[in-house]
Amino acid sequence: MKNSTEYQVSKARILDLLEHPEKTEEGKKRSKIYSDHLALSLSHVDSGKPDGMKLGGAAVLLLLAVLCYFMRGGAEGLMYKIYIGIAAVACIGGFFVGSFIGVIAVALVFSLVYVAIEKFGLLLAIVLFVAAMALLFIALRESGINKTRQESEIRRRKPVLEEDYTAADRDFKFRLISDFAKLAEDHSLTVDEYEKEATAFAQRLIGHYPGEIEGHTYSDVEQMIAYAESERMKLNPNYIKNDGLKDADLDLPFLLYPEYSFFDAQNGLTLSGKIVHGRISCGDTLEIVGSGIKDRKAVVGKIKSRSGGKTIELKRADHGEVSLLFPDLKKTDFVKGCAVAAPGSIRLSDYVKAKVRFALPENGEKKPFYSGTLALMRAQDRLLQSEAVINFNGLKDEAYPGDETMVHLDLATPLPLEKGMHFYMTHLKKEGVLLTGTILEVYGIR
Repeated sequence: MKNSTEYQVSKARILDLLEHPEKTEEGKKRSKIYSDHLALSLSHVDSGKPDGMKLGGAAVLLLLAVLCYFMRGGAEGLMYKIYIGIAAVACIGGFFVGSFIGVIAVALVFSLVYVAIEKFGLLLAIVLFVAAMALLFIALRESGINKTRQESEIRRRKPVLEEDYTAADRDFKFRLISDFAKLAEDHSLTVDEYEKEATAFAQRLIGHYPGEIEGHTYSDVEQMIAYAESERMKLNPNYIKNDGLKDADLDLPFLLYPEYSFFDAQNGLTLSGKIVHGRISCGDTLEIVGSGIKDRKAVVGKIKSRSGGKTIELKRADHGEVSLLFPDLKKTDFVKGCAVAAPGSIRLSDYVKAKVRFALPENGEKKPFYSGTLALMRAQDRLLQSEAVINFNGLKDEAYPGDETMVHLDLATPLPLEKGMHFYMTHLKKEGVLLTGTILEVYGIR
């Protein structure tokens, strides 16, 4: 690492987004879905509760019915005194906050009410009682309807929100992994350092439970690590081979995986890409290996590169992006996915031994699988890949998601492979990483 302290501080800033997801767009979306889910989950607490205003209204009507019943026929006693007391308080209050006319109006209303109660007290009591019961029935009926509607809404929306949260949570954490990959590249973490740090980083993301929906966290550490690898390779496809070095290792034989090819009759075949390791000079003989190409050797006529926005011609090169011109090669002498290497330094293979780590699927299924598409982690744009079949060869009968074991791999298309290469396998018909692994032995073409 360039600066361990600076790296740790920067990594802590990224992890801090777990506590403050609103600082990223992905985090805002995740938090919004979670808050909607929480509100929906808590809404059942209020479902089925009667309307407080209706209950209060029913209670008032019931009280008035009781007053009318006991004050009918000019009855004297406690209820009459209570009624007169209420009238007196209303008149005094009207005098202080209103006007003399307001006091007269309040007194007149109370006197009319008193006369009505005196003459029709029993009838008013019955009417008010019936109104109170009707209002109470309406409140209880509405509460039952609201409870049914709310429970139906919870059953309908909750699974959708949980599914949306799973996707948003994954996008948010993948965003943090992308930031982490950039940080690792900026600080030149080696392969071993990055694998260790990426594993710890993924475990930290998975272990962060506050604000999670139980049972719906993106809990596959292995797939997160594979994603961290792919994000690092987007920034620097050769970081695995270079192992954190600024320039390619000059002591190794020359190796380049061309990303672009161009042919014209005057200059022959031009192959362009970034040097993986070794050095090249004009006049050196190289061979093209891979994708069905065999025994294609040719002399390098020219070496070109770009500097300051201009194309320059070089006598030799040992790092960076270069274009190699082969006057003696034809267009058909190269197929995308081949390697350009020093003669005899690299060979094709369709059978290897590897140590692999089987990934866990998101849906939790645990079925054995035996085939997929193998791709080298350092390759860009699907340059080096082949359909592959897992052959346990007596080491084990079968493997399940989550297992880590030794396997043999049969490749449909021979590839230029070396010991120590990192790779991953995906499903043949759908997205998703099946496993990640490292090549232990290369056996050549069978």
